Amino acid sequence: MIVWRGNPKHTMEISKKDYEEMEKALRKVADEQFEGQKYKIDKVQREIPDHLHWHARPEGWVFPEHRKNIAEVKGGLVWPLNSEVLAKKS
Repeated sequence: MIVWRGNPKHTMEISKKDYEEMEKALRKVADEQFEGQKYKIDKVQREIPDHLHWHARPEGWVFPEHRKNIAEVKGGLVWPLNSEVLAKKS
């Protein structure tokens, strides 16, 4: 995982240069950790939507089934759901 620590800390918008550097740094670590295995960079902000962070995930990784009932995709972000939103989905 990589977390944006620049200024401002709590932002979802960074420069193209910072974006590219952040991805390059995460790929460097992922290449070492996955040792030749395929992986993907997961840039979806699921539960901490106010600071930019990405994960390197093994190929085929999916969001855990037991957590899907507490998240909803909204504008490209996944936010915790309240019971009213859950009722509308059923």
